[in-house]
Amino acid sequence: FYLITTSVLLQCNYKHKVIYPEDKRVIFAEKNHMQQLEDIAYNSFKFDRFHKDQNISNQLASTIKKKWISNFFLNQRGDQCFIFLNKNDIEGFLLTIKKKNKIFIDLITVKENARGKGIGTKLINKMFNYYNKKNFEFLVGTQINNIASIKLYQSLGFKFIDYALVWHY
Repeated sequence: FYLITTSVLLQCNYKHKVIYPEDKRVIFAEKNHMQQLEDIAYNSFKFDRFHKDQNISNQLASTIKKKWISNFFLNQRGDQCFIFLNKNDIEGFLLTIKKKNKIFIDLITVKENARGKGIGTKLINKMFNYYNKKNFEFLVGTQINNIASIKLYQSLGFKFIDYALVWHY
């Protein structure tokens, strides 16, 4: 076994949050969005455990992320997929998994040329509002070296609750 990264788990109890006005460009993914979402997933990730593993090619690691989003449309993974649609161009997405009273951000990304414009915040706010009817705990995992993601989550009220060393064989 060899060490790949340190993953961190963050949690937010949304019940104390204010409902933010929703951006009308954040909508639910539909089947006709699948190709764009697969392309974004293929091209957007760098910090995940697959891309950090020197024994996994970047092409294979990107293919894993592409399949991850494809599985949502095959009803094999995920509860809901939120997208940020700017005209006909998807600039980011957020995939959730619901387990009892917990909502996990399973996969989230924003296209590189659209980062820094608040799209990640808008996606997460839509998720908060969508699941607002019940008392959910929101959880997200990321890698300790993904500083931009950690700053985003903390700015929205997420707090560190756990970490784990990620080993591959």
